[in-house]
Amino acid sequence: MIEDELRSLLTERAAAVPDNPARAVEVRSRIAAARRRRVAGAALGLVLVVLAGVLVTRLPSANESLPPGVPAPPWFDDVGRPTVPGHTSVRTARDFVGPQEHLVIAGWGAVYSRLLIVARCQRPGTGTVRRTDGPRFEVDCSRRVGDHFEGVTALDPGQAAALFEASRGGPEIWFGPGSAGDWVIGLLSADAPESLPPHTDRGSAPLAEGTRTRAGTTVEITVPPARVPEAGERIDIAMGLVVECVAGVQLTFTVPTGVLAIATCDPLDRAMPDGKVAVSVTKDRLAALGLRPGDRVPLTIRSVRLDTDQWRVYPPT
Repeated sequence: MIEDELRSLLTERAAAVPDNPARAVEVRSRIAAARRRRVAGAALGLVLVVLAGVLVTRLPSANESLPPGVPAPPWFDDVGRPTVPGHTSVRTARDFVGPQEHLVIAGWGAVYSRLLIVARCQRPGTGTVRRTDGPRFEVDCSRRVGDHFEGVTALDPGQAAALFEASRGGPEIWFGPGSAGDWVIGLLSADAPESLPPHTDRGSAPLAEGTRTRAGTTVEITVPPARVPEAGERIDIAMGLVVECVAGVQLTFTVPTGVLAIATCDPLDRAMPDGKVAVSVTKDRLAALGLRPGDRVPLTIRSVRLDTDQWRVYPPT
């Protein structure tokens, strides 16, 4: 009886509720909006995850944070010798094991050239190069190169001089590894100086200097006498000029009949021992210009690339 009455009351209440089509539309609209928000939120989350993955897995570029003019690693050859284009190795400590320091016999100073400290290590760490009573420099050996790590630090000429200058008892230089395992630490001097040293050789005065004539000048020269070849020797070079310069300098040498030679100071392209470039003039070139040994001729020197006074030309030989 009670169940029948309850069923009857519920039927009457349902019939009494008026139909509201607008309400149904509103409900469906809210459901669709909620679904769109959930989809948009999921998509944004996916984008953030991808971006985070990119940031975490991004590797540094080959030349990121490298000193100017230093190429990307490797800075050592296959047998572990320091090898950097445009630089010459001056001191190397090989196969010493951390954490013990290694004493290097000093006595060499790169006063006018930049110095590179390069390190090769089994495990990443911070190597040190220090003087017993002087400055201390660090090299971060953490760049992965094959099965090992490498690092480089550049010292300007003043820092290099401070590392090697004379001190009480002589300059004792210590190489210190920054982690366990085998280490190699080397010092390399830039082939091209940062600035030219003062000229001190009174027996060979410069033919021209940028400090006196920055853009160039014209001077009189004598074509050197022909050298007599020894038995079985063939001589193709008629004369040579030596240029002392910083990197980036280019000098042209012309005579009234044409271009005699061009000197380019690029340590990455050719050897520059002691910051010097040798320029050769062949016998064929000399003959093409109508010149012979012993001739006096005006030589015009022009600095055509880098606007600097850091160049010096010595007499022909």
